[in-house]
Amino acid sequence: MAMEDQIKKAIGAHGMWKMRLNNAIEKGELDIPVEQIQKDDCCEFGKWLYGNDVTPTVKASKTYQNVKTLHADFHKVAGKVASLSTNRKDEAKNLMEGEFKNTSLKLTSEMMKWIKEING
Repeated sequence: MAMEDQIKKAIGAHGMWKMRLNNAIEKGELDIPVEQIQKDDCCEFGKWLYGNDVTPTVKASKTYQNVKTLHADFHKVAGKVASLSTNRKDEAKNLMEGEFKNTSLKLTSEMMKWIKEING
């Protein structure tokens, strides 16, 4: 799959996390262990990001490094929300509206920038 397609697919997949985490807060249960949510190399995009399909030249770029950092931050905050979702719903909701939302927006923005760079 082309780089641009991987990035676009990841934007959609990470957008779905908002719905997934909100469902976890509503139901008070998770469908994935917190430990897995926190890892930035378990999702399909993370596997691609760390994998051999991304060339060393791309991995050396500033935008790649920014996306990689923001992607890790996204998973950390998603893990925090998930860990609070089962027994501290108000805190989880506040985190969703604050840190999670901000981190998600930064990641999406950097991914969109990356797509523009790829397309010249």
